[in-house]
Amino acid sequence: MFKLMLLLLTPIVIVGCGGGGSSEEGSTTATYKAELISSGWDCGPTDTSCYKVQNAALLTTSIYTKDVSSEQLDNSDTLMNFAIESVSSSLKLLASCSTVQAKSTVKYTCYVDDEQASVASSNISELEMELSVKEIDNDANGLPFSVSSTKTILDASNLPSYLSTSLARTLRKSYYEHAGYQCGEDDCYKLTSTLSANIKLTEYDTAEKCTLSDGACGSVAAIEWAMNLSDFIDEFKDSGLLVYSAPITPFEVSCAYELKNAIYCISKFRLNSSSSTVSTVASKVELAPEVSEPTTASQFTFTGEGKSFSELQDRNVNSIVLNNFKDSLFSEYYLGTILPDLPVIPSDDFAANLPTEVTNKLQSFRTNDNWGGTSNIEDARAPACFARHIPSSLTPDAWISCYAFESDTTVHECTAHLNLGSMDCSTLTGSELPYYEANFDQMLEFHGFDYGYDDLGVAHSSSYPIVVVDSGCEIGNDHVSSRISQSGVYYTNSGNNQLQYSSTTSEGAMRFDLDPSYWESHGSAHCTNIMGVTSTNEGAYLNVVNVLDGIGASVPTLKAKMESTFGADALLAKSSRVPLGESYNTVFAASSSNQLLVNSGGNSSEDWSDLVIVADVESIESAVIVGSVGWGKELSDFSAVPGENASIQLRWITALGENIVTAASVSNTSKSIIKTDGTSLANQFVSRALDLAKSYCTKLNYRDLAQVMLNTADHDFDGYNAEEYGQGILDVKSMMTKLQGDGCSI
Repeated sequence: MFKLMLLLLTPIVIVGCGGGGSSEEGSTTATYKAELISSGWDCGPTDTSCYKVQNAALLTTSIYTKDVSSEQLDNSDTLMNFAIESVSSSLKLLASCSTVQAKSTVKYTCYVDDEQASVASSNISELEMELSVKEIDNDANGLPFSVSSTKTILDASNLPSYLSTSLARTLRKSYYEHAGYQCGEDDCYKLTSTLSANIKLTEYDTAEKCTLSDGACGSVAAIEWAMNLSDFIDEFKDSGLLVYSAPITPFEVSCAYELKNAIYCISKFRLNSSSSTVSTVASKVELAPEVSEPTTASQFTFTGEGKSFSELQDRNVNSIVLNNFKDSLFSEYYLGTILPDLPVIPSDDFAANLPTEVTNKLQSFRTNDNWGGTSNIEDARAPACFARHIPSSLTPDAWISCYAFESDTTVHECTAHLNLGSMDCSTLTGSELPYYEANFDQMLEFHGFDYGYDDLGVAHSSSYPIVVVDSGCEIGNDHVSSRISQSGVYYTNSGNNQLQYSSTTSEGAMRFDLDPSYWESHGSAHCTNIMGVTSTNEGAYLNVVNVLDGIGASVPTLKAKMESTFGADALLAKSSRVPLGESYNTVFAASSSNQLLVNSGGNSSEDWSDLVIVADVESIESAVIVGSVGWGKELSDFSAVPGENASIQLRWITALGENIVTAASVSNTSKSIIKTDGTSLANQFVSRALDLAKSYCTKLNYRDLAQVMLNTADHDFDGYNAEEYGQGILDVKSMMTKLQGDGCSI
C-alpha cells in the first residue's frame, strides 16, 4: 500500500447547506447580516445564510429571518460528500464512513472507488479526512472549512485485517469489477483463454476465479465461468435441452461443472401444479461462444442432450453397463494393437539368485501355449471402469470413471454420467490418477480410517509389515512398490519335497501365477489386487510371498513356514477357503500365541457353520474371518457367512468388498488399476486396520488388537444379524477411539 497526502488550504464552499451561496434578494431588502456578524456568525459578502459551529453542530441562519437550523457534523452527508469531492471528483463512496467528532472538527474514514483509476491499478482506497472550522472570515462566501486527507490505496488480495467481512467483500467486488471481472454473489471470474467464435469450450479453456470471502484467486475451466454468468440459467431454459416443451417449465434447476467438457444440469418438473409426481431431466450442456470475447450467457450457443428419468442409478452399477464403456474405449484408443509388456524369463543375474526349481518353472510358463493370444491381450488391455461416489455432485451416485492405459506416461481418463451415457475424456501425461486416489480415499473413509490418519496422525510403521501370501504379485505397480519391505517366492524343494522360501526382487518371478495363463488376465492378478487395498495411499508395508506351487495353498503349512520366515508375531493376510470337513484346529492352529491369521470368508455364499467340524473352538482365536458388504452396508450376495455357530460369529467381521478400485498387473503400465469384488478385498481392509492399530499401540500384539477391533465393530444398522455379519462391519474410528481412551492397554 502507498499513501497520498493532500492538504487543501482553500476553504470549500458548500452550496445549498441551509440556503447559503445565493445572492442577496435585493439591495433595498433589509437584512440582519450586520447583527449576525457582530454576534460571531460567519457571513460572506453575497451569502444569504450565515454559519456557526457550536457544540459539534453546524448552525445555519437566514440573514432575512434569523431562523436557525442545526446539523450534527458527524451526521452531515452534505459535508462528507463535499469533502470527498474536494479530494477528487472521481471518487465514489462504497460504504458509510465512520466518524470521530470534536466541537469544531470532524474526522471521516471512508472507503472509496476511484472511477478514473487505470484498469492495471487498484481502484479501491481508504480515505481519511479531517474537516476543521477556520477562523471567521466574512470576506469569503460559503462555509470556511479546511480539509486535510490521506488516501491509502488498497490491495484486494491483502486487505487490512480490521475490516469487517461485509466491507471486505464490497471492496473486493469493486476491485474485480473495475479490473474487468464478472462478479456474482460469492465469486468473480475473468477469461484468461482467447476463445474462438463457434468453437466448443473444453476443459483446457481457462478463466481466473477470485473468491470474495478471502480474495484467493486460481485458474478454473472457462466452462465454469460461463455457468456462473448471471443469465446462464435463463438461457439454459430457452436452449431446448430440457426435453419438455412449453408450457411445462421446471420448478427447480441446478447446474454444476461436473463433466469434463460440458455442464451438468438437473431439472425437476411437475406436469401440473397439483401433481405430486416429479419428473427429472438430466442435461449435458456444451457451450460454443458466438463471439471471440463473450461476457454474458446470451453470447453462447447451447448444445448437448437432455434425458428424462425416474430414478438415478446407484453405485452398484450393472457389469453390462461397465463392459459397454470398456469396449467403447478399447476401440476408440486402439488398445488391441498395443501389446502388453510381457514379463520375460529372468536374466542370468536373476537366475543366479534363484533356485533351479524356480527358474525351470518360469521357463515352462514362458513357453506355455496359453502365452499371448488375442483374447488374453484384449483382456489385459481392457480399460478399468468403476462406479464413483461424488459427495458434492448433484447426483452423487450416478457416475462412472474409466482409465484406458496406453503406456506408463499416457493414460486416458474418462467420466460419464449413467443417465446421459456419453463419456468425456482427457489425456493425462503425468504420473497421477486423481480420480483413483480420491476414490480410494472414499473407500478408506467408509471404514473410518481418516480418523486414525488425520485426527490421530498415525502412520503405518515399516517395523510391522503385513505378510501377504498369494499368487500373481506385481511388485512394480506404482501404487504399491514403495511399500514393499521384502519379496520372495514359495516353491517345492525337489530334494525333500518341502516348501521352501527364496527372497527375490525379480518382477518376472513375482508376477507369475500358479496357472501360467492367469497372469495375463487383467482381473486375475489376485496378489496385486489385495496389495493395492492394503498399501495404496501410504498404507501398510508388506512382506510379499508369491506361491509358485500348490502346496502353498495349505494354511497350516503356510502358517508354520511364515513363522520360521518372518517371526512369531507376524500378521498373515490370506485368502483361503476352509476345506470341507476340516477341523478348526487343523486350519487355525498356530505355534505362536501372538501370530494372527486374517482369512477371507469366500465368494460362494458359504455357510461356515456347515463347512467345518467343531473340534477345537479355542484355536479360532488365532484368526479373524472376513465377509463382504456393499456401500449401503448390505451383505454382498456372494459373501460367505458365519452361520449359526456362535464361536465362528465371535471371530467374524465384515468389510467393504464390492466395487473396489485397486492396483492391477500388466496392461503395459506400472499404474494399472482395476475394479473388482470379493472377500479377499474386504480381508485387506481388516488387515490394514490391524496394522494401523499396531503402529499406534506398538506394545499390544495382533490378537489383542483383533479383539478390540471385533468388540468395536459397527452393528447399529438396519439388517444386522450375527449369522450374516458376525460382530458387524469394520469401524476403524471406534477401534482407534477405544485404544486411545484406554491408553493402548488391554
